[in-house]
Order: sequence, then C-alpha cells, then structure tokens
Amino acid sequence: MNITIEDDATPLVHFVGTTLRKSSERALTEQVALPESGSYSVTTEDGIQSATLTFAGDEVHVVHGVDAESNFTLSFDIDGPFAWSVDQADSADARALRALLNPPLLEWKNAAQRFWDLNQGTPGFPDQLIVRCSESSEEITFGSEGATYVITGPALNLSRVFEGIDSIGDAAYMSRIKVEGSFAQLSVMVGAGWKVRFHG
Repeated sequence: MNITIEDDATPLVHFVGTTLRKSSERALTEQVALPESGSYSVTTEDGIQSATLTFAGDEVHVVHGVDAESNFTLSFDIDGPFAWSVDQADSADARALRALLNPPLLEWKNAAQRFWDLNQGTPGFPDQLIVRCSESSEEITFGSEGATYVITGPALNLSRVFEGIDSIGDAAYMSRIKVEGSFAQLSVMVGAGWKVRFHG
C-alpha cells in the first residue's frame, strides 16, 4: 500500500497517514484488506477535525476535510484515537477502513525500540531510557549513562504510550504508567510521543 498525504497536512492527516503505514507494515495476513476504490471520510465526533482517504488500487491519498462525494463518513472519539462512534456504517468497506485505522499494537519492547530510534538525539531527550514491564519484571535499557528516564507499566500500557496512542503525561497522571525523571524531561517525552503519533 502506497500512502501519500497532501502538502501542508493537518495533524489528523499526518496521523491517518502514519496509521495507514503501520497497517501496511504490520498486516497479519499477506495482503491488507482495502476498501473498494473511492473516497471515504473520517471526522471527530465534534466535527472539528476531518480527513478524506481516496483509494485507487493499492494507492491511498489522504487530504484534509470531508469530501461531499465520499462513499460514507465515519466519526470517532479523538481520545481513542480511533474509537469509533456507535451507529456507524457496517459494510465490508467500512469494516476494512476501521481495521486499517486500528493496526495491531507492537509488542512493548519493539514499540520502545521504535520510540527510542525515532527520538534519540532530540534536544532534551534523555541519554538513557529504561523501560520496565511491571507484569513480567523484564527491563530493557536504551542509550548510555547520562540523563536517565525510567518508565514502568503493564505491557499493554507501555505499547500504547510508545506507539503515541496515549500521552505519556496523561498515562502517568492516571497511574497507567509510572515515570521517574524531571518535569522538564516529562515535557520532552510527551513531545516525543506526539512525534511517534504524527510522524512515526
């Protein structure tokens, strides 16, 4: 699947493009199920953010806004990030689109590796990141000695924050994960999560 997005894309368009790339990379079968050729739109429940995906074979182009000629529009809760609203279209194309925008999560260690690879060297990012899984007592360390940051939590919660689905700050505040580091580092880590979410 070849994904392109419009120039000067909005955050949602970037997020849709990133999510589609993840689906293409992580397909559990040899071929990703795609909707029929045509345009399909997604919008937040409040209608503030929206995007249209146009499929043509294995080509997908994503632009801002809702195309009036879209086959259908699906709405979602932005906190999901793609937690679909009730009473949505239930055709094969709708199911394919929903599946494409909810790719399988990476295992927490792989998600942490990808998070590190995308963000190491960013100003303020820790020299060393220690990740601990509270369920298995496994621990992995990235980087060398220096400014260190520690994140601990259950495997699922770790995967979600390192994939950029949940904000590290929100997850820590709600006790879904535990963080050890300075407030300044937390701010940088939140930004690192946004980078994965929108550009990973």
